[in-house]
Amino acid sequence: MNLGLSRVNWLSSWLPATVTLFIAVITQPLLVMAKTPVEIAEIAKPVTVQINSEIGGGSGFIVAKDQNTYLVLTNNHVIQKASTYIIYTSDGKKYPVIGGISFHTEPNNIDLAVVLFKSLNNYQTANLGNSDRLKVGEPIYIYGYPATGSSTGSERQSEFVAGNITSIRKNEAQGYNLRFNALSWGGMSGSPVIDGNGRVVGINGQGDLGLTKVLLPDASGKLSPVVVGIPTGFHAAIPTNTFLDVVSQTKLAISKLKVDNTNIKNSQPQLTHPQSAEDLYIKGLIHVEQGDKQGAITDFTTVIALQPHHTLAHLHRGMILYEQKKNQEAIADYNQVIRLNPNNSIAYYYRGLARYQQETKPEITKDYTYLVSEDSKPSVTSHTIDNKHQAIEDFQKATELLKKQGNDGYSYQNLLDLIQKLNRK
Repeated sequence: MNLGLSRVNWLSSWLPATVTLFIAVITQPLLVMAKTPVEIAEIAKPVTVQINSEIGGGSGFIVAKDQNTYLVLTNNHVIQKASTYIIYTSDGKKYPVIGGISFHTEPNNIDLAVVLFKSLNNYQTANLGNSDRLKVGEPIYIYGYPATGSSTGSERQSEFVAGNITSIRKNEAQGYNLRFNALSWGGMSGSPVIDGNGRVVGINGQGDLGLTKVLLPDASGKLSPVVVGIPTGFHAAIPTNTFLDVVSQTKLAISKLKVDNTNIKNSQPQLTHPQSAEDLYIKGLIHVEQGDKQGAITDFTTVIALQPHHTLAHLHRGMILYEQKKNQEAIADYNQVIRLNPNNSIAYYYRGLARYQQETKPEITKDYTYLVSEDSKPSVTSHTIDNKHQAIEDFQKATELLKKQGNDGYSYQNLLDLIQKLNRK
């Protein structure tokens, strides 16, 4: 059974031929106070599941049930490659996936799927929130099962992380319109993104990549500019309303899909006149998303003045400084990040790039410009050799950390390719 190939017939053994989707809408006119992070984690735990196969795993969450059959929402890329899958619920029990439906039948369709399992046990189903009501700056939470360190497959432990919405976009590829700064690792694709009232407002599934040009040697040793994808620290989710829009067009029989439209009173960050370091940091992230890099640097610099050990402010300021080719200043920020958090793979990645690109002498700049245009080999000084070796060491450390953190996808493979090409030179 290839879970990624079928769309409707895959469910034919469970669904009646003609049914309509029934959605239970919960609406209360009064404002409800936001829940505490502890309360939200307690809501998320029983509805979130692991999805495992012989080639990897992800996360998902229970959205509906019909008698003893449960429906789990996840990303299509979590269930598209293996032949069989096992679901592990929060009580440690395991169930085989008996069917499902993919909504990703064409390259740019939404990256969503639902899978089914049967159990006589009674499991809770998630409340879905109205993702159209979300605002930039609003706090969100993610609950999932990362594949970090030696914890893989069913040995994965749950992780609960907090962040804020940094932008809400339109028409992004595969439906990833909801962007945020919460940490996410391999294995957490398909995790619920939860609002301040414990409602699922998105399906986590994508890490953001930026692009930069790096001079790299080919097999003959000739240098030429190559576009390299680098992680930005932002992540993206598919809003729940996107799922509701798509599923309402199918014949998917769901006895009760709960949508809670209750208004809540969040503890919103004060972004107009931020006073705290954390509010300033969130404002800086939003400036990054809006393309106001100088405004973001001002925000992050103020955060660092208030809290010198604010790791993420150093990291994001360093990223912008690297983009502005201020490599020495960027390296200083990355050094601080690594001192405060030696396991930050992104800091090693960027520091390696900055070290490799560092132009400390005018003649080096001239050599590199000449080489790109004339296809010659560089006149490399001992200082650039040191930079190259240090860059390779940083890239190797980043790959080691990415592997341990379960992030062995594009960024990991990209780094391996970078190391291989730099070792040619």
